[in-house]
Amino acid sequence: MIGSQIIQSDCMVDEVRDWSKCRSPSRARRRHARGIRTRMEIRFVPSTRVLTIDDGRTLVMHPETYRQARAMLDNFAKEWSGWRGC
Repeated sequence: MIGSQIIQSDCMVDEVRDWSKCRSPSRARRRHARGIRTRMEIRFVPSTRVLTIDDGRTLVMHPETYRQARAMLDNFAKEWSGWRGC
């Protein structure tokens, strides 16, 4: 990620349909498809996808995804900081 610009966007979310409040989720999905109201709840969760722009020079991701990637890279750097090779 050296030399890459990272843009954090709150718009990078995925829509999750929660059918847990329905007694019969499969039946509720069929009824929802026909336009009948169901007890389905729509939630938006941070997306784990990363968009690349300008041939990979610019990365666009949700701030939570950035924090997770940053923690993973910091941990990786800490593990390999003392490695000297063969």
